[in-house]
Amino acid sequence: MKTYKTSGVVSLSIGKIGLSEAQAEPRKLFLKKVRGDVYDITGPIQFKAGEVIKLDAIPKPYGHFLEQVKPAKKATEE
Repeated sequence: MKTYKTSGVVSLSIGKIGLSEAQAEPRKLFLKKVRGDVYDITGPIQFKAGEVIKLDAIPKPYGHFLEQVKPAKKATEE
């Protein structure tokens, strides 16, 4: 899964998603835990601008509302 930051309201109703426990809790009626932080979406859920989520693929209607977050590079010692 890749990590994305939302820049607008994103509504999803199917698929798998990676969420933190704090994000999953208020949406628990429409999520089924698969493993770790990965859930199956079983009903409509929404995310406001600025939230970070993990997806396998970007749904076409929301491509302009999702920006991929690159993992931070680790500092190397000299």
